[in-house]
Amino acid sequence: MNIRTKLHCMLAVAALAIIPLVRGEPEEKDFTPEFVAQCKVKAEAGDAEGQALYGRALSNGWGVEKDEAKAVEWLRKAAMAGNAIGQCTLGGCYDNGSGVAKDEVKAVEWYRKAAEQGYARGQNCLGVCYEYGTGVAKDEAKAVEWYRKAAEQGYASAQCNLGGCYDRGTGVAKDEATAVEWYRKAAEQGYARGQNCLGLSYRWGEGVAKDEAKAVEWYHKAAEQGFVWSQFNLGECYHFGIGVEKDMSKAVEWYRKAAEQGNRFAQFNLGICYEKGTGIEEDEGKAIEWYRKAAEQGHAKALVKLCDARMQGRAKAKRNVAGRGAKPGDVASAYIDAMRANRYLDAWEMISSDMMSQTMWKTLIGSEKDVREIGEFYKAIKNYSIGKVKEDDNNAMVSVNVTFENGKIDERFAIIRKEDGELKIADPNLPNGEALMWMYGK
Repeated sequence: MNIRTKLHCMLAVAALAIIPLVRGEPEEKDFTPEFVAQCKVKAEAGDAEGQALYGRALSNGWGVEKDEAKAVEWLRKAAMAGNAIGQCTLGGCYDNGSGVAKDEVKAVEWYRKAAEQGYARGQNCLGVCYEYGTGVAKDEAKAVEWYRKAAEQGYASAQCNLGGCYDRGTGVAKDEATAVEWYRKAAEQGYARGQNCLGLSYRWGEGVAKDEAKAVEWYHKAAEQGFVWSQFNLGECYHFGIGVEKDMSKAVEWYRKAAEQGNRFAQFNLGICYEKGTGIEEDEGKAIEWYRKAAEQGHAKALVKLCDARMQGRAKAKRNVAGRGAKPGDVASAYIDAMRANRYLDAWEMISSDMMSQTMWKTLIGSEKDVREIGEFYKAIKNYSIGKVKEDDNNAMVSVNVTFENGKIDERFAIIRKEDGELKIADPNLPNGEALMWMYGK
């Protein structure tokens, strides 16, 4: 290092005494270009905290151009020096495969080093790993233990996670009132996910007296921060008049915000609004466009909507570009994909629609081989459904007989139920439509 560079570093480090690093751990908003430049100077001078913060800035692209590989270099220096911020952030890089090969076991190792120093973010990350069995054997009780350590330090994400454990009875006895206490602690810190969870508690009266107006209030706080689920929830509140006066234009506004962030449920609901002209001018082409976005993420009802030949026909007649992209075979192909991936619920929603009648299959697929394969998938749904009935006593409507003849699938639906510990098949010869009506009527 030449004398001019040394002098520059000395002056820059001296300047840090005038503009100190943010008290406590900096947040994203604190990583201004000026702040990041200061961190870089400290990092190059061998300061572990500067290395950790500069590495974190590089990893996220905060106040500097994102460079994941360089981020790992700086974070490793800080982590090896024992800096908890560096250890935890390096763990995150291994967890996500950012700038380094993904390795969940190594991620846990670094999270643990940070957590054992009492670093709240590291404790929370380690809790997440234990809760979901990521890089370590799943242990929900240990997850709660680590969440609690971080939550008691005021770490909002951990407070929300601990609330979720009490809400679901994960690793701890279910206690909705205690869940609300922890959600509130996180929410009052301005943590959007906590605000959304608290809103849900008020919406359904779980752990707190039901108050839909308060639910809307908390949804608003989170939605205005861009939290996608709150935007969707708020859209539904305006859509159905839950805790607020019904206002379809506002429902569309919030659905759109969530849809543009990729929320498939908001995309589907926005499609419904366009299709029916509720809260916005009717536009079937745009409806199909939003249905397609939702369908591409596996939204089963959106896939069925795309298969509505009548709507597609109207959109095509108007020469709408979005409409021209909707092919009748999409839902059938998606059905096959869902079955091959054992996504039986999605598949069931597709075949249970009145749009998916027996007479449509040959048109949709066009291949006798494919139709035969669908027949096999029907049998798989039958076996799956019977298993679920045995397991949890829920009734299930399944196809009990599938045959292929003259280019059509001939099927008979029936209700499978458990009576006195034994499985019973009700009216296996009911026509498809009647079976559907009977199931939903019951």
